[in-house]
Amino acid sequence: MITLHHLEKSQSIRILWLLEELGVPYEVKLYDRDPNTRLAPAEYKAVSPLGTAPCITDGDITLSETNAIMDHILDTHDDGRLRPAPGTPNRADYLFWFHVSQGSLQPLLTNKFVMMAMTARAPFFLKPAAKMLVGGLDKAFFGPRLKALMTEIEKALGKSTWFAGDNLTAADIVMGYSMELAAHRAGMDAGNYPNAHRFLQQMRAYPSYQRALEKDGKGTILLERSVPAAHGLGDFGQVFGGLVVLRLGAGLRPLLISIAEREDRRVLVLAAHEGQANGDAPNSAHWHRQVRIAGNGRRI
Repeated sequence: MITLHHLEKSQSIRILWLLEELGVPYEVKLYDRDPNTRLAPAEYKAVSPLGTAPCITDGDITLSETNAIMDHILDTHDDGRLRPAPGTPNRADYLFWFHVSQGSLQPLLTNKFVMMAMTARAPFFLKPAAKMLVGGLDKAFFGPRLKALMTEIEKALGKSTWFAGDNLTAADIVMGYSMELAAHRAGMDAGNYPNAHRFLQQMRAYPSYQRALEKDGKGTILLERSVPAAHGLGDFGQVFGGLVVLRLGAGLRPLLISIAEREDRRVLVLAAHEGQANGDAPNSAHWHRQVRIAGNGRRI
């Protein structure tokens, strides 16, 4: 029997919905997040070493990653109702949206969420720099890509009831969590994206989804905007001596922020790394530094 190791307010709500929709016998083990860090507790990491959700055990198999779990369950328990067969009219749309969620939309939403949370929890003397960094990234990278994706979502849902035709498929189950996040965190409002919000309304009213929420028992699938409090950075940064490295995700160079002393005044040191973000202590020869006195921005 499948056991879903369900971390509260996480992507594993998708697997809970899938199991309810298929009517597959399963057990669910609920895990609360650590109240301080909001990360997975130790007992969850004992099953899923990376601490990521979702995670299932099925006999001798332990499996993580949403789409891998979805395919594993569909291979065994679906008769083709939730996964259009090759050669059928809705197959291409199904494949596209099934993989868009985890390949494009969810990574953008997660990074945007982390940036917003980091800004909100940054120490007061780093908040201006954090806001500048997040605003620049959002304008240049996250914002345009999310807008393009949400535009395609709106067009697709203007053509059919669900993402791959007029019947629910696993693509809708995967996209549902990301759609909730996009509506609450990325500006996918009802005024500009009415078809997307029609999708959300019909999803929330769907009987198997309502049963999944009842099993979850938390009332919402959304994680509040918070980050670990330790050093104001927690898992989103690393300290090397006087330097704080903010990890921004794959493909993005890290921003270093350090606090230095000059003529008895505290200053902020911002630097852009030219090398790879490999987790090693930075070599000062590889950094361009722009030094400003905290508070007035005067160059020194």
